[in-house]
Formats: sequence, structure tokens, C-alpha cells
Amino acid sequence: MGAEIDYLGKRQGKLFGFEMKYGKRGARPPKTFLSEYENAEWRVVNEEN
Repeated sequence: MGAEIDYLGKRQGKLFGFEMKYGKRGARPPKTFLSEYENAEWRVVNEEN
């Protein structure tokens, strides 16, 4: 299964990756994204937040 980021943004020089999920099922950050961009943040957006 391939890793994906649904939305990538940049604010004050920092990258933010977001994964959008409809259900409550958890998601894991793409390993490549976090290893290539060490100062980046990754978050899940779902119906609860």
C-alpha cells in the first residue's frame, strides 16, 4: 500500500502534512515524508477534530 499525504502546507518555513480520514480508523505518517523532512509535522484530520 502506498503512502500518501492529502494536503501539504507550509507556514513560517515549516512543512505540515495532513491525512484526511472520514472514520475513526487511525493512520500512520509516511516514513519517507518524516525522514526526508525532519522538521515537518504530520496530522490526521477526521470527523472528531
